[in-house]
Amino acid sequence: MTTWGVYGIYGRTATHATVAENDKDARRWFVRWRVDGVPKKRTFPTKGYARTFHDQLMRAKLMGWEADEQGWPIDPTGPAMQPAAPPPVPRVGPTFADYCTQVWWPIVGPTFGDKNMLGHRNNMRTAIDLLVYRDGDSRTHGDQRRRVGGSIYLSDLVADDLRMAVVARRSINRRTATVNTRRLAAALENGDTEIDLPPEVASPATVQSFYVTLSMIIKAAARSGHLTGDPLDGVANLAPAARSPRITDRMVPSIGVVFDLADAIATLGPCATAARWASSTAASSLSPAHSPPAPASSSPTDPSGSTSATPPSSSSVPPRLRSTTAPPA
Repeated sequence: MTTWGVYGIYGRTATHATVAENDKDARRWFVRWRVDGVPKKRTFPTKGYARTFHDQLMRAKLMGWEADEQGWPIDPTGPAMQPAAPPPVPRVGPTFADYCTQVWWPIVGPTFGDKNMLGHRNNMRTAIDLLVYRDGDSRTHGDQRRRVGGSIYLSDLVADDLRMAVVARRSINRRTATVNTRRLAAALENGDTEIDLPPEVASPATVQSFYVTLSMIIKAAARSGHLTGDPLDGVANLAPAARSPRITDRMVPSIGVVFDLADAIATLGPCATAARWASSTAASSLSPAHSPPAPASSSPTDPSGSTSATPPSSSSVPPRLRSTTAPPA
């Protein structure tokens, strides 16, 4: 005949402290008993399961039931009344930080060049700091694994998390922050009460680089089956690619600038006209096909027989470039 010894039901808190059955901090419940002097213990996720099994142990003690190899009671009148199996704990997968440091970077990091490796690693570390559960996040309620300040599980990632990370990245500039720290320290030493600090703002190219690294991590996690949706939806709009100014904006002056330059040259008078005519004559000598017509026969001739160059009259100068001031006497 089996000798039974049955004890009460106790609770276990999240910190593994033993409390009473009805303690509000209890998260799991366990039952202790003895079978022929051998101590036994079984833990349950709910109080109801623990009470059902405890009642079965009490019946086995009163009715003298036998025990199986696990020490559980065997009902001689029928199949053992075992409590229903507890529901399986849902698998949440890795957090964003664990996936980056333990999976993504060991695989992808060595494939980058020296320069790209440093940039992607810094962007990854920044993303790890930004993708955390925030205060008031509903996903942290009633779950000890999800705590404020902890890295977000990949299965919990949504597009809003990535959008907030990209927006927060705009106001992170470690170089400016270091300079501001030095200026503050110097101001305290000198006793200055007013100091002008530049704002910490990241450039569009830096934000775009951060988005590129973040999208690489998310796409790799999606291919591995860790995500439940598309967290990248609409995130690219917050990190547009930096565009350099058009070459026409940098090298070609506007029509107004051309007219102002022409007016400035025209104000120089006949000297400017002669210089412009001489430059055009030199250019024509280099391009015979476009050479201007020969000078008029009335041009003076020097004793050697060569014809001297005579600057054109002011009537041949375009109206826009013609001087409006009288030449000096």
